[in-house]
Amino acid sequence: MIEATSRAQLNHKMKKGKSLYAAGEIPPIGHLPTHMHAFAVRQDRHGEPRLSLKEEIVPTPVPGSGEVVIMVMAAGVSMSTIWSCLGIPTTPSIAGTSSYQIPGSDCAGVVWAVGGDVTDWQVGEEVVVYPVVQRDGLDSSVDSIPAQVWGYETSHGALAQFACVRAEQLLQRPLHLTWAESACHLSGLATAYRMLFGHPPHVVGPGKAVLVWGAAQGIGAMAIQLIHVFGATAVAVVGDSEQEKVSKRLGASAIINLNYINYLECCEILTDIENYKISNAWKEKNAAFTAAAHDALGQACGFDIVLECPGRITFPLSCQLVRRGGMVVFSSGTTGYTFSFDARPAWRREIRLQGSHLPSWTDAAAANKLVHAGSINPCLAAVFDWQEAPAAHTHMLHSGFQPDNMAVLVQSRDKNDRTRFWKHE
Repeated sequence: MIEATSRAQLNHKMKKGKSLYAAGEIPPIGHLPTHMHAFAVRQDRHGEPRLSLKEEIVPTPVPGSGEVVIMVMAAGVSMSTIWSCLGIPTTPSIAGTSSYQIPGSDCAGVVWAVGGDVTDWQVGEEVVVYPVVQRDGLDSSVDSIPAQVWGYETSHGALAQFACVRAEQLLQRPLHLTWAESACHLSGLATAYRMLFGHPPHVVGPGKAVLVWGAAQGIGAMAIQLIHVFGATAVAVVGDSEQEKVSKRLGASAIINLNYINYLECCEILTDIENYKISNAWKEKNAAFTAAAHDALGQACGFDIVLECPGRITFPLSCQLVRRGGMVVFSSGTTGYTFSFDARPAWRREIRLQGSHLPSWTDAAAANKLVHAGSINPCLAAVFDWQEAPAAHTHMLHSGFQPDNMAVLVQSRDKNDRTRFWKHE
């Protein structure tokens, strides 16, 4: 992103208009106002989103070489924005790179201005954003460091009328979806795709069985669909009857409802595997889940892949449920980052313990093709108006493991809008 002093170099390419537009007001195509509305987080007000996420008027970004500015039609509601609000574990403002942060990693919008050297995108094209910034340019892997989560580890993200991204972050928007549907799912979908296909030879396909924790929301909901699409058996772990319905709808072959086996009441962290009393008590408390997993699988030999996100509480059990030569793949630790588990099954059965982080552009592009084909449901549950962005993220923070995704309308004015109503009037 270049400084506003360079704006004059672009003015001849843009139609004249106002210097500031109300949220939902569409400028003449290609015109970048000098300022825009955005929701920002500042270091001195970190806390719950309803307190820390405030609407401000800030300078509009201008694309530099290799960059594109999009007019944001809708943005996803995400945990990364909540972490930015809480200041956990860090924000760009703490690092001293900006006095404020505009959070948000998922969005859909319209190409509004292009910088130098950008030839693949034209003003007016409708896009979604692959939320990983790779400083070294387009790469099929994420091995080139630094790579950052856009809108979380960068100072400017999706919760604004305009957003600046690298040209290689853009993908064509699935036009059969609404703006809100387009905006809510790509981070979770691309992450799930990488977990299931990015670590060969442990990839999903016919004849494979996969256990998915948290199968009715976020990454888990996307994973269930991918497993189903590619002909494998998905066993979903859910927390209540509503999540059970969601998982069935998404293609789960079998479901373990934790409420039915009282797992939520008896689950606990494995504190000392070498203390036989503690270890045996832990195994007894997890016996019902282990039996339910084997019943769902129809055999006792274990899963080919276990997809892990909860972390501390569930990781030791996941390692017990994988077949010989199988894989436990994990991308987060929502119940804690410190894992204590019995290592013996890992070496005796030669289990692969695979961390999985940022999806590559190749992962995101492949996943996006499946959305275009109609094979993946974005799982949109709720749409919020622009002014409701803080309330939407506060709801996510306190709602626990609720099914489906949410989005905030930015420039789009219709929750059911899937057409080109962004044209200037």
